[in-house]
Amino acid sequence: MGKALPKCPPNLLAIDFFRNSHGISKDVYSENVQEIYLVDEDYDPKRALTSPPVWTSFQAGNGLEVAMSYDIPDEHEEQIAKDTLERYSGSSVEHFQPHLLLTNFPQYVHHFAESRALPLIEGSMFKVAHSPNEGVSILDFKIGSPAAALVVDLCAFLPIKSTLLLGMCGGLRRHYQVGDYFVPIASIRGEGTSDFYFPPEVPALANFLVQKVVTNVLEGLGALYHVGITHTTNKRFWEFNKEFKAKLEATRPQAIEMECATLFMAGYKHKLPLGALLLVSDLPFNPTGIKTKKSSEWVFNNYMVSHVETGIKVLQALDEALKGQPRGIFRGSRRRFEGM
Repeated sequence: MGKALPKCPPNLLAIDFFRNSHGISKDVYSENVQEIYLVDEDYDPKRALTSPPVWTSFQAGNGLEVAMSYDIPDEHEEQIAKDTLERYSGSSVEHFQPHLLLTNFPQYVHHFAESRALPLIEGSMFKVAHSPNEGVSILDFKIGSPAAALVVDLCAFLPIKSTLLLGMCGGLRRHYQVGDYFVPIASIRGEGTSDFYFPPEVPALANFLVQKVVTNVLEGLGALYHVGITHTTNKRFWEFNKEFKAKLEATRPQAIEMECATLFMAGYKHKLPLGALLLVSDLPFNPTGIKTKKSSEWVFNNYMVSHVETGIKVLQALDEALKGQPRGIFRGSRRRFEGM
């Protein structure tokens, strides 16, 4: 453990206080991080508003010690979150791997488990499977933004390094084809649930590093994909709603789905790297392209396996990419997972 650092006055940010008291310029603490360790483990909730509960210090490139602070989550909140995750998933939180695939489809979890001879676990809401050999877990959280928010709120209390949604979307461009991949860089917040995390003016952006790795993997596989913006809606049966379709045409998203904006906002709030690899499953602006029972079965039969396996390749590539992060993998209160 390092030396105890001075207490931070309530009118100064912890990092600025440390920087000013040590005469360190602002550009120093953004340089190479060579070492991260806990400086002060003592935490008193009563003084959380007037002094940093936990200090993290590291050696900057010029050898100067630099400090940052972060909050420790409420222990009761964390315990309830873990209990809820175990109840809904049927799985012990200790079995969750460092990388997480999220999906809306139980078929994806079944394929993942069966193809790897893994147990399929089902709780009161979710289905999960864990692959320790690959460092990957997969979880089916069902459909819609409330469920999407819930799963991120719960999993943020685990030492998960990255999360990738394997979902489906309706393609809104004439040249799109069923079976193409869609890589969302942002989403229009049309679902409402994301308002619990940030005010409306905050954009719902996918994590850049995650999406960069997604495109790198797709390029390496020679897969056809599109990059753009989705509209996240909380209305599933919208295809015959003229007013809603006019709104989509006016705002010009390239795809429509029901979870991305919420996932991106929740991931940003909890500082959990989160992105998405979507599969174009239907072309709803075309009257003959609206998803049917038959067309849905065809999509699963032809594209599910490659979608899941591509997602795993993305998470494996992400694991390598995250190792090169100069300030470590975790941010905010999740810094406590560093080195685990």
